[in-house]
Amino acid sequence: MKMMPVADVLPQLKRHVKYIVWLDYDYLLNKEILNEIAGFIYLLSPGSIFIVTVEAEPRLPPDEGDSEMTGNQREDRLFQIFQEELGKYYPGTIRRNLIARNTLPTFFSEILRSRFEEEASKRDGLRFFQLFNFKYADGAQMLTVGGMLGNDETAEQLSESGVYTLGFVETGSQPKRISVPPLTVREKQWLDKNLRKSLTASKLAFELDADFLETFRQFYRHYPIYYETLI
Repeated sequence: MKMMPVADVLPQLKRHVKYIVWLDYDYLLNKEILNEIAGFIYLLSPGSIFIVTVEAEPRLPPDEGDSEMTGNQREDRLFQIFQEELGKYYPGTIRRNLIARNTLPTFFSEILRSRFEEEASKRDGLRFFQLFNFKYADGAQMLTVGGMLGNDETAEQLSESGVYTLGFVETGSQPKRISVPPLTVREKQWLDKNLRKSLTASKLAFELDADFLETFRQFYRHYPIYYETLI
């Protein structure tokens, strides 16, 4: 893990080494991030994994000082920022309905996908193969998009590997929502032992919404284990 500016990390990369790079931003997508993406794709070798996370909440950056703005003024300013920062990177016309909370993740994912593919195409034979496109809540709504850099041989290897059949893999522009239920260790163990297609929320040994049960059914193999303790 490198806790430093991206500009300081890029010179350390070696062209012949395959990397797993995850750029984890805690703010909205902007042109600075898109420029940093271009820098990595220019250097990363085929076979590298490249992932980007950004915040996907329709709110103004902290330096905008919006405390005295009305709701409409905030929306107008945010729309203006997106037009200025992202307009040249979006494969279409930016409309106001794209910056609502439920549509912003898809809007950002389309820009990121386009950026990945465009920058990869600038290198001879290089392609970007998307594998991840998730939206989830981590204090704020977040978006993570990523995949593998490779060539025609990589495309064949990925297809033969069966990776595209995995439930968490998403190759489209619509983000897959991750919302796992907050379970105790005992609840998690009970579900692991009793999880069947016929299991419904009404048959659980504890209270859990049906939506959470379905989410757990989809992601149970990757569900984290949490413990509460005193230090």
